[in-house]
Amino acid sequence: MKQDDINFFKRLIYQYNLALDRSSAYEHMQKIAALDELTGIYNRRFGMQRLAEDYSRAKRSGNAFYVIMFDIDHFKKINDTFGHQAGDYVLYQIAKTIKSLLRIEDVFLRYGGEEFVAGLICKFENVIEKAETIRKEIEKLTFLFNDFEIKATVSIGISKSQPSDLLTIESLIKEADEALYIAKNSGRNKVFIKQ
Repeated sequence: MKQDDINFFKRLIYQYNLALDRSSAYEHMQKIAALDELTGIYNRRFGMQRLAEDYSRAKRSGNAFYVIMFDIDHFKKINDTFGHQAGDYVLYQIAKTIKSLLRIEDVFLRYGGEEFVAGLICKFENVIEKAETIRKEIEKLTFLFNDFEIKATVSIGISKSQPSDLLTIESLIKEADEALYIAKNSGRNKVFIKQ
């Protein structure tokens, strides 16, 4: 090969590597923008977009769509008793546990504070079973933080939309929140579905 050809290929490889680095950096920034810093799950802004997309997909395909809202019971007491770092640790572990029990195709996001939201396309009996499995699994856990054993439970509210419903994703979340409020008022560590 001539020196000019070698120089051309060197420049080409350099340009390719530069483009690859920029692409990787862009992908990394997109990921950072989509994820909650503490829990590593979708943040509210990005998660709500994904939730709306899945809800539209469920309606188009003629499937029921469920919104599940989780709230950690007495979370303020955990922060007040063990400190905010312990509270952050419990938030992270609960998010990790819930995510591990959901399917990869389910949307899961941190809605705010100690609240999480999941969107599922499935059958009624499956969503109830899934919510109860998550509730029981968290109830069994003991979180170890700086030699402290911390117990936590979650209350869960569920709302449902049939393909023919005219509900928005925001109204489904509102209904799940109302169901969650009923679960909390009836003793906490419970699952309630809005019918």
